[in-house]
Amino acid sequence: MTFSLFPAIATYFEVSNGQDATRLTDCFTADAAVLDEGHIHQGHDAIQAWMAGTRKTFEYSVTPSAVTQAGRRVIVVADVIGTSPVARCDSSTAF
Repeated sequence: MTFSLFPAIATYFEVSNGQDATRLTDCFTADAAVLDEGHIHQGHDAIQAWMAGTRKTFEYSVTPSAVTQAGRRVIVVADVIGTSPVARCDSSTAF
């Protein structure tokens, strides 16, 4: 399946796959928040620290496999493969 991602969302997935984490500022507003595993990471510094911690803890790759849009909300489903306790899964990310 072929689809296009908005540039900021494409950058998010590039960074998720190990590219320069400082590029996360291109993906989020200064007061943005990420909710992951019950924890909120708010602001550029906290989001960069969250991503760096995740990359340090697990080796993984994320490949978007589907995208839908409803109004201003974009949902990307991605295949995640790596060394986490769940070695392979699908993940939905809402932007």
